[in-house]
Amino acid sequence: MDIWDLVVIGAGPAGSSAARVAANLGLRVLLIDKARFPRDKRCAGGVSRKALAAIPEPLPGNVIEREITSLILGGPGDFLIQESTGAPIAVTVRRSVFDSFLVDLAIGAGAEFRDNTEVLDLDEHEGFVSISLGNVPRAAENVRASFVIGADGAQGKVAALSGIRRKWRRIELGVGLYIETTLGKAPPEAMHLYCLPELPCSFGWMFPYRDSANVGIGTWGPFSSRIPPVFHSFLERLKTKWGIRNLSQCRKRYILPAGGFTRRIAKSRILLAGDAAGMVDPFSGEGIYYAIKSGAMAAETVARAIRSYAHPADIAMGYQRLCYSHFIKEFRLSAIRAFTSGYKNKIGFWFLRHDPRIAKRLIDIITGGT
Repeated sequence: MDIWDLVVIGAGPAGSSAARVAANLGLRVLLIDKARFPRDKRCAGGVSRKALAAIPEPLPGNVIEREITSLILGGPGDFLIQESTGAPIAVTVRRSVFDSFLVDLAIGAGAEFRDNTEVLDLDEHEGFVSISLGNVPRAAENVRASFVIGADGAQGKVAALSGIRRKWRRIELGVGLYIETTLGKAPPEAMHLYCLPELPCSFGWMFPYRDSANVGIGTWGPFSSRIPPVFHSFLERLKTKWGIRNLSQCRKRYILPAGGFTRRIAKSRILLAGDAAGMVDPFSGEGIYYAIKSGAMAAETVARAIRSYAHPADIAMGYQRLCYSHFIKEFRLSAIRAFTSGYKNKIGFWFLRHDPRIAKRLIDIITGGT
C-alpha cells in the first residue's frame, strides 16, 4: 500500500498550491482530482494582481485571456464610472488552462498527479489517514497518508467524510450564475462591477476574454431563488449599454462559500483549504487568491508538523488560528462593503459621485495595496 506524507484532494488553485509548496519542502505528495484534466471550472475567471504575486512563476501568454487595466463601476440608474491605471490590476483566464498550468508547477516541484481519481471514503487512524480511491484505470485502491488537505471545493467530499462539516448554513453561501457573451462595445481592458438594486448585497460583473466576455451575477444564498429574473434584467441592461449578445445558452450556477464566518476548517490530520474552507471574499467573490494562500499555508503547516512530531489536535488548531489571523478581519470588512453597496442602497454610489477617488481605493483592494 502506498504511504504518502501528504495527499491533496482537489487540483484547483488551493490543491495545486498545497502540493507544490509541500513538494518543494521535501514531502512525498500525491495530488488527485476526480475530473480528467484539462477541465473547465465554474468561475468568472478573474485573477487579481495579488493572486498573480502569490504564484511563483509568471503566467505564460497562452494562459492569459486579457490584461485588465481599468475598473468600471455601475450604480443605480445610469450611473457609471471608469477608473484606469497604468499597470495591470488583474488578468482573466479560462480555468481549464489556468488550473492545468498550476498542476504543472506542482508536478515540476515533485508531486505526483492523478486525475480521473475520486475519493470514495477516508478514515483516520492512529498515525495516518486511509483513503479509498476510485475511477482509476485499475481497480479501486487504498492509499495511506500522514496528512490530507481537502481542496475539493465548496461541495467537496472531504469536509463531510471527515466530519469537519456536514453542510453549509444558507447564510454562509453566495450563489452565482453566468454565461458567455460577445464583447460588443465594452472596453476590452476593463473589468465591470455593477450594483443590482433588485437583490440584497449583490453584484453583477462582466469580465473580458480574448474574443468574448464572462457575464454573471452573485448574491447571498437566502436570495438565490430571485436570481433568474434579475440576471435576465441585468443582461438586457448590458445589451443596451454595450451591444453584447449571448454566446452560450446554458446558464451555469455555482456556490461561493463566503468568508468571514467562524467555522471549523481542520480536524487532526485533515485540513481544508480554498473554497472547501470557505475562503471567498464576500464583496468581490474572489476566491483564487485565498485558495493559493490557504493551500500554501496548509502545506507549510503539514511540513512543520512532520518535522516536529506535533500532536494532530495542536496542528489542526494551529492551522485554523493561522487562517483566522490572516483572513477573517479582511473578510468581515468585505462583508460590510457588500451590505453597504447593494439592494437599493445608494450610500456607496453617493460617495462615488462626490468623491471618485474611492474607485482608486477599490482598485487597491483588488490589487492587495490595502
